[in-house]
Amino acid sequence: MSIIQKPRLLLQFIEAGLRLVDSGLGDRSKYVGSSDIGQCFKKSYLSKFQKVIFSAKQLIIFMRGHNAEGIVREGLKNNPMNIKFKEQVEVKGKGNLSFIKTHIDFVVEFPQELLVIECKSISSSLPNNQPRESWILQTILQMGLLKAQTNRSVRGKIVAINVNTGDREEFDVIWNNALFNVAISRANTLWNSMQTKTEPKGEVGDLCGFCPFKGTCETLRANGTQIPKDVQEALEQYKELQETAKKANTDAKAIKENLISFMQATGSKKLLGDSLTASYSERKGGEYISMQEIRSKYPQIAEELSEQKKASTVLRVY
Repeated sequence: MSIIQKPRLLLQFIEAGLRLVDSGLGDRSKYVGSSDIGQCFKKSYLSKFQKVIFSAKQLIIFMRGHNAEGIVREGLKNNPMNIKFKEQVEVKGKGNLSFIKTHIDFVVEFPQELLVIECKSISSSLPNNQPRESWILQTILQMGLLKAQTNRSVRGKIVAINVNTGDREEFDVIWNNALFNVAISRANTLWNSMQTKTEPKGEVGDLCGFCPFKGTCETLRANGTQIPKDVQEALEQYKELQETAKKANTDAKAIKENLISFMQATGSKKLLGDSLTASYSERKGGEYISMQEIRSKYPQIAEELSEQKKASTVLRVY
C-alpha cells in the first residue's frame, strides 16, 4: 500500500505557534539582563533593537532550553524532601543599577541560604568539562542581585543537560566579589551603548557561527580577504560537510547505544545479520595521569616535565 505524502500543514501550524511564544522577558530594549553581559556586546545590543526572524529549526532548538528547565522543575517538585522553590524569579538592581533586571530559572529556599539554579541545554560535551565563562558571569550577577534584594546568603549552581542523550553536568558557583564587579562593569558598558544608541564592537568567539548578525558583523569581516567564487563555494561545501558529519556522529552514537542496550538486555555477545556481524565486549579502563592533580600537588615537578605542544591549525567557518 502506497502512502501519499501531503503538505506539512500540521508542522506549519506548529511552527506558526512557536513564533508567538511569549518569552516573558518584556521589552528587552529597556533593561540589561544577566544573559546579555556574558555574550558579545554587539549581539546583545542588536538583539534589543532589531527584530530577528529565526527559522523553524532554530526555534525548535531554542525550545530545548525550556525542556532542560522542565526536567529540573519536575525533579525539584517531586523530590520526597519537599524542597521549597520558586521559578522565574525576577530580581532588579537598585539605585544606579536599576537598569539591570534578570529572571532566575529557580531559587531554592533553604533555612540558612538561597540557592540560585541556572539551567542550560547542551548538545555536546563541554570543553574541558567546564561551564562557559558567560554562564558563570550570568549566575554571579543573579546571585548578587538576589543577595541585595533579600539580605540573605546566596550560592549558585549551573545545571547543564543534554536532552538528546541524557548526559548532564552540575557546577558550583561560589560568590566572588571580583567577578560580580566584572559583571556590573559589562552591564554598565552595554547600558551606555543602549542609551547613546552607539553600536559596540563585536567580540569574536566560538559562538559567532550561531549569531543572527554574523553576515553584517564588521568585527568578523575585519582584516578579511574578499574571496573569489570558487573559494566561496569551497567554504559553503566545507560548512555543509561539517554539519553533515556532526549529525552523522550524533545519529551513530544513538544507534550504537541502542545496539549495546539490546545486546546487554539479551545477554548477546554477537549479532548475526544477513550481511553484517556485530560483536560486543567490555574493555577494562586504562590508567592515566591527571596533570591537574600533579600541578596542584607537585607544581615543581609539573613545571620540569611540561613540554610545549606543537602548533596546530584551526579553521572556523561562520
